[in-house]
Amino acid sequence: MRAIEKVAEGEAYVDPALMPEFLAARDQGEMLTGREREILQLLADGMSNADVAARLFISQETVKSHVRHILTKLEADTRTHAVAIALRDAIID
Repeated sequence: MRAIEKVAEGEAYVDPALMPEFLAARDQGEMLTGREREILQLLADGMSNADVAARLFISQETVKSHVRHILTKLEADTRTHAVAIALRDAIID
């Protein structure tokens, strides 16, 4: 009943049982720097490290470093896994 009242009043409602997952997903996105988000979006767009480096005027080694940090922060095993997590959690579009 409380959920219906909150929504009827124009407020958001998140089931308390889901709150830990909700906050964890939000925290993962907030852990990423702006540059890491930018690189993650470019990876989602299908760019290679070389493409990202050329687009952002940085070295491929710098891109690799950012990708390593992204994988660690999102607890992802691969670039594809990181992109999937980011899309699922609305970290990127």
